[in-house]
Amino acid sequence: MKVTMTRPQTAFELSRYHPDVRRVRDKDEQGDRRRRGYDCMHSSNKSITLQAAVDPRICPLFERVNKDMLAEIERFVRAKIGDKNTSKATGNCLAAVFIHDLTRLSVPPYNLVPHLHAHNLIINFTHDKDTNTNYYIDPIPLYNAQVWATQYSNVEMTKGLRELGYEVETTRSGPEIKGYTSEAIDAFSEHS
Repeated sequence: MKVTMTRPQTAFELSRYHPDVRRVRDKDEQGDRRRRGYDCMHSSNKSITLQAAVDPRICPLFERVNKDMLAEIERFVRAKIGDKNTSKATGNCLAAVFIHDLTRLSVPPYNLVPHLHAHNLIINFTHDKDTNTNYYIDPIPLYNAQVWATQYSNVEMTKGLRELGYEVETTRSGPEIKGYTSEAIDAFSEHS
């Protein structure tokens, strides 16, 4: 499992429709050039994706781990106040969650392949309860939270899979359900 943050086009679209986003304040006015949000993508390894196709208990487990992981990330959220070196912990953010079990290959013939993953679109604003003001999110602590979020989701997914009765091995890329051959995994992977 891996958690990565990128800049999605859809976060901009989402931010236009939430009324609080239009009221974000920051002292250095940069207008529309500001990043509207972050895509915190949470992916499962291929053996978990394949098993989710036949075991209906895995998708709810993945959704729970994703929700808990977002709560952990939220602890790292800080408001970017004024100049670039000033920030304040707020511990809150707004996110839209989209969970998919398929992805499109990035190489021809662009087929769909199984891939259990979530796009957590974190809108670029946070609320300071002390001053009742909305600010842009300081991106550095958010990006730094990726390593923690990845480790957290790996541990929680491993525990959950074991509670469901699966034998799980830990790999460099996170938990894998034992019993899947590399040939089976390669057959449903992008590079195959």
